[in-house]
Amino acid sequence: MQKEEAKKNELQIVADVKKRFYAVYLLQKLTQIGDEALARLETTLELTENMYLKGSGKVTKTDFFKK
Repeated sequence: MQKEEAKKNELQIVADVKKRFYAVYLLQKLTQIGDEALARLETTLELTENMYLKGSGKVTKTDFFKK
């Protein structure tokens, strides 16, 4: 009976470790995707701002203030 209980505990520990490992892995990937998206949005904002301030004629004041 003690052997069965020890095996059960071992399996539970393995399951918990796997669960936490994949949770951390998922969070790392989501952070990476979020960082990439933020970088792209900042680049778009910078381009819009430059086009508005330099007067390309294709970017309006409302485009600039949509940020």
